[in-house]
Formats: sequence, structure tokens, C-alpha cells
Amino acid sequence: MRKTQPTSPHAYAFAASRQHFMQYLLITLEQLLLRIISTAPLIYALVTKRFFNVPQDHIPAVALLCCIPLWIVLVLPLRYRLGGQLAAWFGERGPETSLHHYSSWLAQSLLRLAKVLPFILPLIAYLGVIYYNFYFVGFNSFLMLIESIGKLLGGDFLVGVIILIFLLILLLVLAFYGWRTLMPFFYMEEASVKLDSRRRRQLKPTSLGKTTFYNFLIVFPSLAASLVLLGLSMSSRLSGSLMFDSVIIISALTQFDFPLPVLLQILVVLTVLYLPFVIYRKASLCASIHHCDSPS
Repeated sequence: MRKTQPTSPHAYAFAASRQHFMQYLLITLEQLLLRIISTAPLIYALVTKRFFNVPQDHIPAVALLCCIPLWIVLVLPLRYRLGGQLAAWFGERGPETSLHHYSSWLAQSLLRLAKVLPFILPLIAYLGVIYYNFYFVGFNSFLMLIESIGKLLGGDFLVGVIILIFLLILLLVLAFYGWRTLMPFFYMEEASVKLDSRRRRQLKPTSLGKTTFYNFLIVFPSLAASLVLLGLSMSSRLSGSLMFDSVIIISALTQFDFPLPVLLQILVVLTVLYLPFVIYRKASLCASIHHCDSPS
């Protein structure tokens, strides 16, 4: 009886993940360790409630900024190693997996990051403006700013909040689009500009988009459950006044001020519903790129 061949990137990824199950586990642990190390400053700050001589209100933000260089020198370049490992699952030649190639990976990843920055810098600028006005200008001025934004369309404070939320969603979509378009090509050999262009032309217009969308659906339950847990933990603090509740929500998010039991519940959710599928999603991207002529 003839064996049925996979016909979609996720089917390819599932078959390859099952065939290389032990390597799948080891790569998952390796990627988890890299992310723990890269977020160590934030973890330290949240556990100890201090971060050198940084004022209490700015500890989470400064610690998070300190995570960015670690992510750039650890997680980002080692995606090439991951790309080579996954490409081998599909019988394709990807980037070299030896750590001797780290300097090349770092140079390539910095170039790729520079290309995606125009898509994510508007979001970073937006968050920076919100943070600056909230903590340095003062609550009253911050609330008046939101009300002034609402008045631009003839509305009030509520309209200002809606405009800011809509703008945030728009910038998130822009950042997601840029990341999805430029970053998955770590799974090709050397990821050169010329090779990138050729592979993009070979890809069906909707192939990578469908794969990314299905990957989002895979992680959506864990993200939704985490947001629900965070929302429930904040519900008891809300007063019913939109102005005061806006301050409470922004303060909780920027200070990462949530009860420890809630954070532990979220950790369990992410461990069960998110972590096992990290490599599977990346393998599906790899399959989408290397098997670009297969149906999605």
C-alpha cells in the first residue's frame, strides 16, 4: 500500500517532528534555556523587586530593556542553528549548525533585524510615548492628553481611549507583518539577500501567510487563557470609572503588578499549551519555505 505523503507545511512538520522526537525535545529545551538566559534581568527584577539603583517605578521597564541585548546576541543569531537543524529534517541544506559559525550568524541576524526595524519602531515609539507621559508628565496631564486626542474627532475621553487602542492594534499588525515577511528565512542556507529574493518569488503568495496564520491559531488558546487570567486578577481593582481604570490597567502592565498565584497559573498554561508547540510552529515555517511548491 502506498504511503500518503504530507500535503501541507503543518503536515510535513508533524511527520518530521514525530520522526525526530528526541531531537525535538532537546531543541525545545535548548530554545527554552536561551530565552530564560535572555530574560534573566527581568526575572531577577520581578523576583527581587529591585534592579541595581533603578527607582522602583521603572524597575520592570529598565530590566526589560536590558533583556534586548541578550536576546540580540543569543536568541536571534542562534535561530540560524535552529534553521539548520530543522532544514535537515526535511532533507534540505540549511545554515551550518556548528557554534563556530556564530560570528556569521550574528552578522546576518543584525542585518535582518535592521530590515525589520522600520516595521516595529513605530510600535516601540508609541509605547515609549505612553510610558513617558504616564510616568514623567503626570497622571492628570496623561488623562488630559487622552481626552484631547478624543476631542480631535469631536469626542471625549472614551473616544480618546478607543483611538489609542485602535492605533495600538494597527501598529501591532504592522510589526507582525514585517516580522512575518522578513524573519522566517533563517531556515535557508546562509540566508543571503539574493537567496531570500529568489525564495520569496518561488513561494506562493499565500503560502507563508497561511502557515503563519495557522501557527497563530495554535498559540491562541495559551495567549487567550493568559489574558483571561490577567483580566480576572485586575477585575477586583477596577472602580468602574474609565479614567481611573485606565490608570490602574497601565500601571499594572508597566509594573508587572500581578499576584504570584496568577503568575504561576500563567506559567502552567504556557508550559502546557505553548512550550510543546514552539518547535512545531518553526518546523512548519521551515516546511513552508523548503516545500514552497506544496499546497498550503
